[in-house]
Amino acid sequence: MNKASQLIVGATAAAALLVVVPGVADAAPIVQTFDFTGGSQAFTVPGNVCVVSVEVSGAQGGDVGGSITGGLGGRATSTLEVTPGEVLAVYVGGSPSDTTGGFNGGGDAGIGLNNQSRASAGGGSSDIRQAGSSLGDRVVVAGGGGGRSNGSGSGGAGGGIDGEAGTGNNGGGGGSQSAGGVATGNGQAGAAGVGGDGGDGFNIAGGGAGGGWFGGAGAAGAPEGDANASGGGGGGSGFGPAGTTFETGVQAGAGQVSITFDPAGDTCGDVPTTSTTPTTTPTTTTTTKGTSTTAAQATVVTPRFTG
Repeated sequence: MNKASQLIVGATAAAALLVVVPGVADAAPIVQTFDFTGGSQAFTVPGNVCVVSVEVSGAQGGDVGGSITGGLGGRATSTLEVTPGEVLAVYVGGSPSDTTGGFNGGGDAGIGLNNQSRASAGGGSSDIRQAGSSLGDRVVVAGGGGGRSNGSGSGGAGGGIDGEAGTGNNGGGGGSQSAGGVATGNGQAGAAGVGGDGGDGFNIAGGGAGGGWFGGAGAAGAPEGDANASGGGGGGSGFGPAGTTFETGVQAGAGQVSITFDPAGDTCGDVPTTSTTPTTTPTTTTTTKGTSTTAAQATVVTPRFTG
């Protein structure tokens, strides 16, 4: 075989090898899912990854079955600019336990003092925090749902842009983009990151509220002689950068967070120009519950749709 023939055969074999053996560029995007653990979790951005897609779902409010329910958690789906090697803090909202609010901001429920019956507590919000682990470092948030009363009031759904109010004559208000849910009676108002507690009643107590960008309000407890003057807790609001897709009342049970990235794509060469950092964040003060009571105006984002 002459040299020209050898070169042709060699080139053909090399081309065949390139076709048969998968390259790194053929790798599929990777989805990392975070379930509830009761604490902060960490996601380390891989090398050559400058954009990640995230889906954040808040937890459902307390629910004992039947037609009177706890509010479902909200969802926020977004894209974040990241830096290879940086660590994102992931907080997955927890389902409430009896009268104790779920992890990451769920409000406690009230008790019927005469008969010792219990309302249900609020679900915790889920969020991703960037460049820190405080409430002010949250960049994507999904609100938790409000807990049901031990009477006829259902909990409000978590947001979404805004949380929904709990049902009943004194259901707690939903959290918004700029303030916690408004309470009536002895229910507790929501605050940045925190759902308000439900009020005690004679027999019928108020449901606790869901956590969120701003938490919902806890519902009032009913006094003696007016069993209908109570309700479910309000849902917490969600938050995200421009272009975030929001859904209200879609998550049952505990919250969840998923982060999708392409380990092979040249994402660092095609970074969106939209900033993922809120231009205005809630300000916080510490209470006995270790949560926030004071909130400044928050940035109102423009979603693709509100669900």
